[in-house]
Amino acid sequence: MIGGHVALLLILLLILKFSSLTIGPVAVLVDLAISALEIFVAVLQAYIFSFLSALFIGLAIKKHSA
Repeated sequence: MIGGHVALLLILLLILKFSSLTIGPVAVLVDLAISALEIFVAVLQAYIFSFLSALFIGLAIKKHSA
């Protein structure tokens, strides 16, 4: 779960390591892209969890006809 956060931190640390004006903006853009990907994954996981919860609860309370 923390892999994305570690990747963000390491990419931002590249700015300090190289102290270059060319690597700074590139690192920030890559970090923004990874952050957007993390937000997308979080929303997708929440949607799937909600859908499956509703499905299983619906199946559990459904009356079975014999």
